[in-house]
Amino acid sequence: MFKELLKNPVALFWAIMLHIVVITLLILGFQLNKEPESSAADRGGVQLMLSEGVVSEKSSSSSAKQAEATAKAEREKATKAAAEAKAKQQAEAQAAAEQAQQEQARRLEEASRKRAAAEAAQRQAETERKLAEERQKAEEARRRLAEERRRQEEAERKLAEERRKAEEARRQAEEERKQREAMERKLAEQERARIAAEQQRLQAEREAEQQALIRRTEMRRLEEERKQREAEEKARLAKEEEERKRAEYQARWKEEQERKKREAEEKARQEAEKARLAKEEKERKRKEAEEKVRREAERKQREEAEKARLAKEEEERKRAEYQARWKEEQERKKREAEEKAQQEAEKARLAKEEEERKRKEAEEKARLAKEEEARKRAEYIARWQEEQERKKREAEEARQKARQRTQQAAQGQGGSGQGRRGTSSAELERAAMVWGQQIKRQVSTHWIQPIDTFGMRASVQLSIRPPGKIRELRVTQCNGSPQFCDSLIAALRRSEPYPRPDLPELYNQNLRLIFEP
Repeated sequence: MFKELLKNPVALFWAIMLHIVVITLLILGFQLNKEPESSAADRGGVQLMLSEGVVSEKSSSSSAKQAEATAKAEREKATKAAAEAKAKQQAEAQAAAEQAQQEQARRLEEASRKRAAAEAAQRQAETERKLAEERQKAEEARRRLAEERRRQEEAERKLAEERRKAEEARRQAEEERKQREAMERKLAEQERARIAAEQQRLQAEREAEQQALIRRTEMRRLEEERKQREAEEKARLAKEEEERKRAEYQARWKEEQERKKREAEEKARQEAEKARLAKEEKERKRKEAEEKVRREAERKQREEAEKARLAKEEEERKRAEYQARWKEEQERKKREAEEKAQQEAEKARLAKEEEERKRKEAEEKARLAKEEEARKRAEYIARWQEEQERKKREAEEARQKARQRTQQAAQGQGGSGQGRRGTSSAELERAAMVWGQQIKRQVSTHWIQPIDTFGMRASVQLSIRPPGKIRELRVTQCNGSPQFCDSLIAALRRSEPYPRPDLPELYNQNLRLIFEP
């Protein structure tokens, strides 16, 4: 029960207050029931004086009463002490209850404080955990970014290395090709030198044996050299044709291999093997063709000279063996280089596709810029032509008005005057044509034409006032670029002063000139 009261401080407080009230009421009750110890005389202030007998009689009775009063007082004192002890116990109990209440309140406050501190610590820990998670995520993001950058740099480095290796392989192949060509030239020179030496030796022997056969032998030697040159030329042409076909076949084969490599690596290797076998078959056929040509040449040589044929056949056999061994070695190196290049081809292709994509983007931007420039140019030409048409219409209206005024002024004159004016108009037209040609020649000397003016043409309406200055200038039609028209106008301005016309009446008249580059 005490624990339940401690759990409810309000009930504990009212219980203590109730006990205090009960104790107070008990104390008041004891005080009201207590009799006074003094006598009636003391209370009334009057003392009755009796005789000695009476006093003795009454002394015994008073002693009994006094003893009774003393006993009663002792009882009351004991009761009061018990009440005081009980009150003290109740006070101690109340103090203990108050202390327990204070302790409970302190404990509750301490528990609340600890709970608040725990909650604050938990919130702080949660906040720190979240911050740690955020920092971890940020660190992870930075790490991934650094890893991505590292991978990108590694890819760029590998791409540069692969490009360098491809360039090195290409350079090595080029050096091998040059070495092969140098070796073939050297063999050809040695062959020619050996044949020449052999022919000279045979010629010397024949001269020693029979002087009469010198001319015929010389002719045969010359014919043999001619046929040899023809055979070598045919072999060279056949070899060049074969090399060209081989290069075309290799280009097509590489394209096919690149496409098939993107589809499947295994299929690419199979196709590469097939291509290699086909290439070897082609090389075999080429060698058979060369062997056939060589045999045909040997057959012709056997008909001409048996000794020369045998020597040449032996030399051809040695050269063929050397070439076969050398070509076999070159083919082996080439196959190794091709196998190595196949591994780098995909990477090079990816780099090439990236470069192609960038190039297409640049071309697309350039195309859009060019289209925009062409559109602006077309708009400018359209506006300019529209303005020129407007000016042309205004000029035509002005000419019509001037013509009407001239006709009105001419009305009323005689027929002789009309005949004279007709003649004057013809002369004016001829003089205007001559003057126009002079003006065009003078303008052409000052005209700095732009590039690519083929097919361009401009029509100009020009009026010149004395002493050769421009009174009015209008471009009525321009079939060309704005630069073309601007350069023509600038040339017309720079050509002042213009030459004098044959007839002064041409001044202030409108001349229509056509300019073509």
